[in-house]
Amino acid sequence: MGCNKEDWAVFWCSLLSPVLPGEIPRGQRERYFHELSREERLLPNGQRRRISVRTLRRQWERLRKEGVAGLYRRGRSDRGKPRLRRAELVARAVELKKEQPRRSDKAINRVLQREFSKKVPRSTLSRHLRLQGATRRKLGVSSEKVRCRWTRDQPDALWVGDFEHGPLVVHQGQSVKTHLSAWIDCHSRYVVEARYYVRENLDILVDSLLRAWGKHGASRELYVDNAKIYHSKARQRNAWPLSRFTAAFARLLGRKGGVSGLTAQEMEVLAAFHARHDRVTEGLLRAAFAQAPSSTIPEILFHLQSLFHERTA
Repeated sequence: MGCNKEDWAVFWCSLLSPVLPGEIPRGQRERYFHELSREERLLPNGQRRRISVRTLRRQWERLRKEGVAGLYRRGRSDRGKPRLRRAELVARAVELKKEQPRRSDKAINRVLQREFSKKVPRSTLSRHLRLQGATRRKLGVSSEKVRCRWTRDQPDALWVGDFEHGPLVVHQGQSVKTHLSAWIDCHSRYVVEARYYVRENLDILVDSLLRAWGKHGASRELYVDNAKIYHSKARQRNAWPLSRFTAAFARLLGRKGGVSGLTAQEMEVLAAFHARHDRVTEGLLRAAFAQAPSSTIPEILFHLQSLFHERTA
């Protein structure tokens, strides 16, 4: 949940305001702090937790001496700079990157592990290399990214889908992160479906897509990125790998040596068919062999395609 320093100042003022004008006598201040510390509170960042008496005392002293400005959250004075205990590692990492700009974070950490018996987390290392100007692009060994404009000439020709992190919400008494699942028509830029969920998995993806299809019909194509949600275990279980498909085909054809008994041209034909129908099962393949009038690959694939479309229609 987004919050700024004013949100924190208002939060602390609401807790400590009875103490400031003297509504609570000085002798009862500690009792009041102990009572506050027993209750779980919703913080401006969306988390729920108890506040210690020590923290309440510290915030009270800041409010009394500095006023409301003293309650603003204070940033680190060394923000953007490496901690003292890690400064030597970061300096060595920058030196290694400038020495060989194509070194990856794994290669740099191997050297650091050998020399210092320590490593720097990948995100921390990338941030400091970027601040020191020691990235591939800034060192002149990587060109600018090529960005293309996605468009189509007709509506519903291509939908683009993606997930985005949403705000924190209170769900069943707990603060949880939301996820926005959206589908956009590439021609009109119209949002055909967008909805917040409290999970990000295959079931959510299917629900969002079915809602879009239910409102506007199916699109000719779908485009998504390479996120894990689009490579789920459920989708992998449903797909039949090309190696198993060709091995089963060769076995049913009676070729000696299995896949090695297929010619290069036959392999190309089977690979092209599998690329369009990777959900074919061995049961369908056996049924196609039984229906085909001859044991030729074109005849078998013709009946296999017919059975596949009947099963998925």
